[in-house]
Amino acid sequence: MSDKINEAIKMWQEIGAEKVSGANTAERVSGAGLKIIEAVAERMPSEEMMNNNGKYFVSSEERRLLSDIKPIEFETEQCLDGIIVLDSNKRLYTISTSEDGIEITLNSDNVDLTKFVRFTLKIELNQYTAVTLPANMLFVNSEYPTEMGEYLYDIYSTDGGNKWYAILRWKNTKERPPNVSSGGEVIGAQRYYVDGEKSDNSGNGLSWDTAVKDIQEAIDRASFGDEVFVKGSLEGLKYLPTKERDAGDSRSKSFIMKSGVNVYGGFKGNEVSIYQREMVAVEEELHLPSGRHMMRIHLPKYRTILSGDLNNENEIDENIGIGCEIKSISMQNNASCVVVANNVDAELNGVDIYGGLSSDLPCSAIYSTSSSFSYSMGEITNCSYLGHQSSYVVLKVNLSSCIIKKCSVYCHTNSGAVSSHSNLTNVILSNHYLEGNYGNGSSTVRECSCLYVIAKNNTSSHKSWVNATAFHSCSLVKCVSKRNIHKHTNGHSIHSCTASDSTCCDNINGSFFNGIQNNCLAFNNKALSGAGFYKGTNINCVAINNQASEKGGGFYGGELINCTSVRNLANMGAGAYNSILKNTVVLGNKNVIGATSNVYNDANKEILHSAVENETMEGEGNFSTSIKSAKFKHLSERAGIVDGISDVICDVEILEGSDLIDRGKDELNSSGLGSVYDVLLQKRKRNTIDIGAIEFND
Repeated sequence: MSDKINEAIKMWQEIGAEKVSGANTAERVSGAGLKIIEAVAERMPSEEMMNNNGKYFVSSEERRLLSDIKPIEFETEQCLDGIIVLDSNKRLYTISTSEDGIEITLNSDNVDLTKFVRFTLKIELNQYTAVTLPANMLFVNSEYPTEMGEYLYDIYSTDGGNKWYAILRWKNTKERPPNVSSGGEVIGAQRYYVDGEKSDNSGNGLSWDTAVKDIQEAIDRASFGDEVFVKGSLEGLKYLPTKERDAGDSRSKSFIMKSGVNVYGGFKGNEVSIYQREMVAVEEELHLPSGRHMMRIHLPKYRTILSGDLNNENEIDENIGIGCEIKSISMQNNASCVVVANNVDAELNGVDIYGGLSSDLPCSAIYSTSSSFSYSMGEITNCSYLGHQSSYVVLKVNLSSCIIKKCSVYCHTNSGAVSSHSNLTNVILSNHYLEGNYGNGSSTVRECSCLYVIAKNNTSSHKSWVNATAFHSCSLVKCVSKRNIHKHTNGHSIHSCTASDSTCCDNINGSFFNGIQNNCLAFNNKALSGAGFYKGTNINCVAINNQASEKGGGFYGGELINCTSVRNLANMGAGAYNSILKNTVVLGNKNVIGATSNVYNDANKEILHSAVENETMEGEGNFSTSIKSAKFKHLSERAGIVDGISDVICDVEILEGSDLIDRGKDELNSSGLGSVYDVLLQKRKRNTIDIGAIEFND
């Protein structure tokens, strides 16, 4: 067996995992155990890859600690008074809470935030959950430290420290403490239980046996710091809102949330901790520029449904393929908004939301006004909005580990499924339908910060091209827009966003439009012009197998820095149309009759240190290349749309001897993540940067 596999076996044994095929030595490992261990070995990064010039990468030893295994102690930096003073020589920081609670702050004065900054944080909650974290720290899997025990987070920033992403890698929690805290003040905590199969609300709600029937009853009884557990069922246990926002208007009934009162669904009816719920995983493979990522969303096996179908009248129309499947005539008496959280700081977790139809409030599923309300581990389906402007399914809600699908919004402008100052992590948005006559800013997701989010199979029929089927005015990290359709020929998929390590693929009238893209990939998209990237600033980006019916199959306008444009199709400038090119390679692009069509530049845009197939462009450091001399590891045989999805990013890796190696100019790509790492997140060479999106690594 290989050294890596033997190392993985040793690690497997050290963590006390279940015995695999009775194996204690390499010779006795076989079957499923060997497959698991081989997979662990395959994922092990090298020390050299993870540690570079004092940039906060964890070592290979510490990486093992972060790979969903039991942590092994190593040298740490104990942070006093909750202050994390980042230092290039420190990788793990430990914070322990006391009876008085603690506020965690981050001091980054001693590090270079223009680089990719990463560290590990261990939080030990000894007695109380009195811990306050920085407001710009976003929790990827909604795992906040709220119970006594140990938590280990992988924390990083790619935008100069404006946002820090915290990914929970391991935790060992104890029993829930008798108290929770707010702002250092210790207050009593109570749990209320809800069972929709009860006949009424006569119980005291303090156990499953004495549970109340209605969710609103439990919320109204609860005080700040209390929580509500709600029973589900395998088929889905349905709950209806009971409180009218407007007296006498039955459609104004909503579940009215309360600050400091978290509501958790998905219980069988005998649990005493949210971690005892049985969960099922929904998997979605993301084809990111840096490689494949398997996104897993865990949903409760026992479904709790918050329904807007007040009179049990809804009928499903099986002929509706995109958008809300409920016949519109049968929704006329549905609740206008299922959940309302006005200025509420709380979490709604493990419940499904169904059947809201709004025309008064700005959204139909969850309406929040403060961006401090969170929803996670549930599905939102079959909600609709009929209105004039600023209409959504979810508004100002932080979403994590959830699915939003099959919703419709009929609105003129500024509309979509999710919008406005929300943070999305681990979210799937699919099969939505957006329709309007004019206006701008409409999309599936608008004005949000997104990490590991996929928007797929959505359709926009807005008649204005300044709308997007997937993302509009968002910050995107490791996100995907896939198989979306914009019915306007000049429509786009990702509009005016800041994106990194994100993919736009298989969209119709979809591309990256007029944003700032770092380490992004566009492939298999169709559009009138700019099928891959339309204007904007593009660094370490790849456009491959895109097809424009007019101009710029790969890139239209904009600035390209260390980009690669290959095998795109267009009538004119199939590789790049009137674009600024720096350290960029353009080749293998064709027009519709199969003739070479790489760069069109009648606007005399600046071109520097770039390689174009069989043509030396005017400007410093430019040279002619060819498919043979560029030596791509793999390359599609044809230009334009190809069938199926493959690891196309690997198609533009270069081999030893390529004429693109060491031919770029460092000064043309000198700041930010893109100057340090290529599109595969491999380290760029200093003083001898290569041309194109991928640095040669031997």
